[in-house]
Amino acid sequence: MTAAVTEPIVPTRDQVLFFYVSHGSGQAIETYWPSFALLMTPFTLLGVPWALNPVLSGLTILVMHRLALRIFATQEAAGLAVLLTVASPVFFANGVSFYSMTAHMLANGVFALLLLDPTPRRLVAAGFVGSIALTLHNPVPHFLFALPWLLWLVADKKFLERSLYLALGYLPLCVLIGIGWWLLGNSLIDVGPDLPSPRDAPLSGYFQPPAHVLMLARLVGYSKVWLWAVPGLVVLACVGAWRWRRETPVRLLLASMLLTIGGYFFIWVEQGHGWGFRYFHSAWLALPLLATAAFARRPAQPHDAWSRDRNLAGYTVACALLSLGLATGLRAWQMDDFISSHLAQVPDSPGAPARERVEFYDASRNFYVMDLVQNDPFLRDPVIRVESRGAAANADFMRIFRPRYVRAYANQNCEVWTPAPP
Repeated sequence: MTAAVTEPIVPTRDQVLFFYVSHGSGQAIETYWPSFALLMTPFTLLGVPWALNPVLSGLTILVMHRLALRIFATQEAAGLAVLLTVASPVFFANGVSFYSMTAHMLANGVFALLLLDPTPRRLVAAGFVGSIALTLHNPVPHFLFALPWLLWLVADKKFLERSLYLALGYLPLCVLIGIGWWLLGNSLIDVGPDLPSPRDAPLSGYFQPPAHVLMLARLVGYSKVWLWAVPGLVVLACVGAWRWRRETPVRLLLASMLLTIGGYFFIWVEQGHGWGFRYFHSAWLALPLLATAAFARRPAQPHDAWSRDRNLAGYTVACALLSLGLATGLRAWQMDDFISSHLAQVPDSPGAPARERVEFYDASRNFYVMDLVQNDPFLRDPVIRVESRGAAANADFMRIFRPRYVRAYANQNCEVWTPAPP
């Protein structure tokens, strides 16, 4: 692939944020660390890449049950935690998406479950799971969640032994996939003219004091946490955190949640896409567990303490069941409507066949147009989508890329080129 071909197939902005690109060789790999892509690989080989997140969602339900059972020691509490999780629309939404958020939530849940009983074997396993979480796409979600748990572990008199076991789990994948991927990407970079190199972007460039625009974006984001959950879940989580404030597992979950909330006020990127507030989803598991704590018997309470709040618990269950049927259905309809409107921008032009075509999208006009510039990594699909650089530049591009093609259709938003008639 020549430089002239590479540039529009990988949109300019994406070359800076999401891909290491060589304009000399045409090679490109993602800047995100690849553990999530590796998890998806077997599903892709089977032709069902969409099935990964539903599978991870099912595993997350099991982990939420085990966490609640470990913390609260009753089946009622475990059942309520599972119900509050499954009935929250955001859990469904991320579970049917291609985002890595479900994997983050699952990995952090397994990490916490392992560390609640920190034997040497479980510490190594927790480190290994943590290394997967760190390298799913970027290390921030797991770092913010895990930091309170790591500090709690090393505050013990066995901190040296525990640190060693954790390091044995963390280091192999972090070195191989984390540092190794970064080195591979940097060896590949050969940026085009007028494009900044990711090498020149210091790590500190991703962190800055919260400006008013970011503050507003985060406040909007955290309002979605409320709106995409079972009604009252956030309030119940506050009550549960207060009632169980002296219990270590609840304090750690609360600390992970608050650190995630606060940490993203200092990271300049906005969510852009996503259902609910996806930056928070890595720590979202704390909400149903803390909400369950609002009803669960504290260790010092009598065994019948759950029944004192039975009416409120019944009301909460009713809200969760309604949310499962109505709120999740509404969000599913909204997601389908949004995606359908977005895909409606794909041209269905008269006289242009569905196969063997090149589509140009004008990023200055279309809504999220760069999302439509998606191609098979080896360009095996007969439909190729590229970013438009104007009619003249598009024609120059086609003389190199597909010299036998002619422009078959154009409007203010896009152009379609197809093979010339024989």
